Amino acid sequence: MPISIGYPVCHLLLGYDVLASLLISSMFATHTLVSYPIVNSYGISKMEAVAITIGGTILTDTAVLIILAVITGVSQGNIGNEFWVTLGISFAIFLFIMFGIIPRIAKWFFERLGSEKTSNYIFVLSVVFFAAFLAEIAGLEPIIGAFVAGLALNKLIPHSSALMNRIEFIGNAIFIPFFLISVGMIVDVSVILKGPQALIIAGTLTVVAIVGKYAAAWLTQKTFKYSRGQRNLIFGLSSAHAAATLAVIMVGYKNGIIDENVLNGTILLILVTCIVATIVTGNASRKVVMDGEQDEEHTDVVKEKDENILISIANMDNMEPILDFSTYIKSKKCTQPVNIVSVVKDNEQAQLNMSKARKNLDNMVRYASGSRPMLISVQR
Repeated sequence: MPISIGYPVCHLLLGYDVLASLLISSMFATHTLVSYPIVNSYGISKMEAVAITIGGTILTDTAVLIILAVITGVSQGNIGNEFWVTLGISFAIFLFIMFGIIPRIAKWFFERLGSEKTSNYIFVLSVVFFAAFLAEIAGLEPIIGAFVAGLALNKLIPHSSALMNRIEFIGNAIFIPFFLISVGMIVDVSVILKGPQALIIAGTLTVVAIVGKYAAAWLTQKTFKYSRGQRNLIFGLSSAHAAATLAVIMVGYKNGIIDENVLNGTILLILVTCIVATIVTGNASRKVVMDGEQDEEHTDVVKEKDENILISIANMDNMEPILDFSTYIKSKKCTQPVNIVSVVKDNEQAQLNMSKARKNLDNMVRYASGSRPMLISVQR
């Protein structure tokens, strides 16, 4: 739907050529699940409407990145029978390596070196760079390789694990800022002030992006007989344009397919759609919960925000995996600390035992603080 609406608008209304129109309209199809934490906080993340939106994210982003590879090949004059055969074979080999070989190696690595936190992160980073390298050899953009690496490793890395926390931290602290800095250095803000054309293009792109996603959500609602709340939930989750959108536009700009007006317009589009997505998702989630459509199995004997986890130190050799396990089962809604307690015998060696216990407790607090940002309470 976003492509079918966006292509005629870009080609006929804005006057861009076929390649540019196809690139921009395919950008409308991508989306980033910026507002997913809102859905998760309302306890409706297991709903069918949410599940199909997540599946749609994987399908659309992958399809658009493949389209991007084809458009890039056409713009460079490399298109032909040889191009299609080479792309098909190389892409098939690339997918086989990433989904057939890499997960097996990763599973073996995590099982053998599960306690080596630094080695685990280095391995993940190596897979990302290796996937980007393979994608470039296959004639695709390196960002496709990085995206596929995430899909391949997704099931092997728990979302509440220390490794995932480090991946998110490094990504948010280093990779994403540097990517945005590189974009900011290319964007020419003065273009917007030179005339109304840049503002018209930016406004048109933003409206088309929102209308296209709403049309897709409306069509999904009519097809599967969803409620208005579920339709708005799909629209809210799928309307935010961020990472993949920016990547597509950056590749198009570097290859001379689109101009500065589209690049600047995309920045405004990202800002507006992310705001719209969070507002719509929040309102839709609230309505779905009020209508009693939340997950049936989402029942708690103890309210998640009131749960308490207590860990006792007995054998130091087992403490790190036990502490990791506590982070897996700890609810994200819970603000209570994880309590670590140590009990020593009150005998003639009591002072020595207490000194050793304090040292062990301090080591555990240091380990927990370095692996996951959660509250720690030490009971001595």
